[in-house]
Amino acid sequence: MKYQFLHPVELSIEDIDDIIVGAIKGGIDYWLVSCEYKPLVKGGYLYIQSSDHDPKTLTIRDFVDGLELYYKHNNVLLEDMDVSDYDVIIQYAYFGEVVYG
Repeated sequence: MKYQFLHPVELSIEDIDDIIVGAIKGGIDYWLVSCEYKPLVKGGYLYIQSSDHDPKTLTIRDFVDGLELYYKHNNVLLEDMDVSDYDVIIQYAYFGEVVYG
């Protein structure tokens, strides 16, 4: 399945999983307290908790919303993203805004 955004970009569920893995491996480690991840491509989720926010289980809908917010403020292609971009996307999905950074 492909997801289209208001910004002219198209991402697959595999792309979103890659963003999550990149974030966990180095983008969100400075504010992350705990997480549990099951790939979205397998119907999964990301359970996440920061030190000063309630834990939340993020689903594909949360990530689509987070990506919408990201693309509203950034014009970066997937192949040009790095862990800093992944961090911002996860923050948008979790908090609805950038809290850390």
